[in-house]
Amino acid sequence: MMTNADITVYNRRYDPDSGLDKWYGTGVFGVAWKGIMRGSSLQGRITEEDQIIVRIPTSATFSGKSFLRQEAWTEANPAEYWTLQNGDIIFNGFHLGLPDVTEDMGSLLAKGMEAITVLAWADNRDRRNSSSTRHLKAVGK
Repeated sequence: MMTNADITVYNRRYDPDSGLDKWYGTGVFGVAWKGIMRGSSLQGRITEEDQIIVRIPTSATFSGKSFLRQEAWTEANPAEYWTLQNGDIIFNGFHLGLPDVTEDMGSLLAKGMEAITVLAWADNRDRRNSSSTRHLKAVGK
């Protein structure tokens, strides 16, 4: 699989102690980021009809973390594991200035970096594909 990007995935988890959502970041290195333009794009911005597809091959690295399905991740240590789930935020690029954990996703999004909200995802690692095409897939806007 051809790769063209690194990303930062932020997983959301509710913190009952603070009563707020916390976002846990993971750098993922060696992914394919592809825009699917269904409408007319204005000034390089994603329009209502456009989508971004992110394919994360099994050869990608995850900042020393391991991937877990969302059901298992909710009870796991987010410093050791990451997941994909609807509502996650994925930034195009690995940005050293982004925090590992934040309660204020709005301020990160306001910085104007290209980002998507995950609308759907699939685990294609165990399919009958060749080992070079096995991947996680996220679709978002």
